[in-house]
Amino acid sequence: MSNWIGLTGAGGGIGQALIEECLLTFPNKKIIGMDISESQLKLLEEKHAGKFMGVVQDVTEKQSFLQSLETLYQNYGTPDLWFNNAGIAMNGPFLEVGLDKFEKVMQVNFTSLVWATHFWLEKFSGEEGCLIQIASMAGKIPSPLMASYAASKFAVVGFTKSLQQELEILKSRSRLLLVTPGFVETNIVQLGQKNGMPEEMSFLLGAPESCAQEIIRAIKNKSLEVSPSFTGKLLEIGNKLSPAILRQLAVHAGKKMLNKS
Repeated sequence: MSNWIGLTGAGGGIGQALIEECLLTFPNKKIIGMDISESQLKLLEEKHAGKFMGVVQDVTEKQSFLQSLETLYQNYGTPDLWFNNAGIAMNGPFLEVGLDKFEKVMQVNFTSLVWATHFWLEKFSGEEGCLIQIASMAGKIPSPLMASYAASKFAVVGFTKSLQQELEILKSRSRLLLVTPGFVETNIVQLGQKNGMPEEMSFLLGAPESCAQEIIRAIKNKSLEVSPSFTGKLLEIGNKLSPAILRQLAVHAGKKMLNKS
């Protein structure tokens, strides 16, 4: 194993929080982050000079993405940890969002994660590697006006859980951690905007920093799954006890979003 940690979606809220937490927890490891935003990566490189390196990458460009991963492998070997964290959302009624945007969400949130997972599992080749799959509670509990996002995250959850079982059967030393946060204050959460989360529900938002801390703890504990943030745990329990009530709450919130002027 080489002494580095990698992630996609480095410029986002959870991505930046993961970088900070990894630098605190693993001070001797180099962090390499991918993001589509060159400006965000430059800011991170300036802030963490010598400790963080950015790679400008659109994860939906398959050949380019896989070539970037290959370059990292050739230069640094396999990572100690790899976070599949890139994510976007296109909130709104299904027919208004349209198929092109729907497919874009699936490509960023799910398909690129599959590509990276396949790439690194092949390279681990019996070594002890850990891939962290950032999904969402939206991958367990459906929500109106979020069909593309929910579909992508349900796909991540199903893919990861199936692959965890497969790795267990194969007695692989590689492992996957499934992360299903609740509401976290990131760019994906459109607070107060049209088709976005109502402002009166802002108290439910968790901080990316505490979310990252819980993820790192789960990695250290070699957990299979973690639902960071207060709402993540609350929704997990609520979905087990009364999915019907959660459905009614989701429909009620969806109606409020659609009724915004």
